[in-house]
Amino acid sequence: MSGGRKGLAGVAVASLAAVAALPVFVNLYLEPAISRLVIEGARMDAERIAVHLAEPFSDASGLIRPERVTPEFRETMARHMRSFNLEKLKIFAPTGEIVFATEPAEEGMVYSKTYFRELVATGRTLTNVVRRNGRTEEGRIAQLDLVETYVPFPRQGKVAGVLEIYCDITPRTSELSRLIGHANSTMAVLAAALLAALAAAVLRAGRAVRELERECERESERAAAALREQREARDPPEPAG
Repeated sequence: MSGGRKGLAGVAVASLAAVAALPVFVNLYLEPAISRLVIEGARMDAERIAVHLAEPFSDASGLIRPERVTPEFRETMARHMRSFNLEKLKIFAPTGEIVFATEPAEEGMVYSKTYFRELVATGRTLTNVVRRNGRTEEGRIAQLDLVETYVPFPRQGKVAGVLEIYCDITPRTSELSRLIGHANSTMAVLAAALLAALAAAVLRAGRAVRELERECERESERAAAALREQREARDPPEPAG
């Protein structure tokens, strides 16, 4: 009957592994996959926003002009910032000069970092995720969870400027954390219930196996006794003397 006990042990180990695999799957695969979807969605949002916001800056030649930044324009940008849930916005000329910024003191400054020149040269979008208290590409400490996106916008076959957009994804990441936490709590309760049911089933099966073993032993003893009686009946002992 040792095979039965080994089988029970194998079932118990397999069940424990299946229960343990659930949180591992959520934390190592599901949560990163959802995070990537959140980030990719924010990047696509930033690109659409950039197309929408870049249009008023361009003149007929395709270049952006600082004189287009009027008080009315700033009010329009402020409304867009609220509508699109943006934390910060800058618009650069291809030279790296900041033409517009939500912090006006930055306007007129020239950005000369290597990655900015690569953006202008290649026209590719650059996206970074900056967690709360992390450091952005420009070197400041983020107070929120942000997706930092640099979106070059082309005009007449060349990059006419670059939009630096900071999308606040704190509500999304907070909701994601809440959902993952809820999923982990639910799985913990389910795992505890499954383990309790498994333990009860294993105990019952163990008792059944032990009872079967005892019954087999008793049956073996009865069979041995019957065999002895048959032998004694067939070959009675000879009388003494």
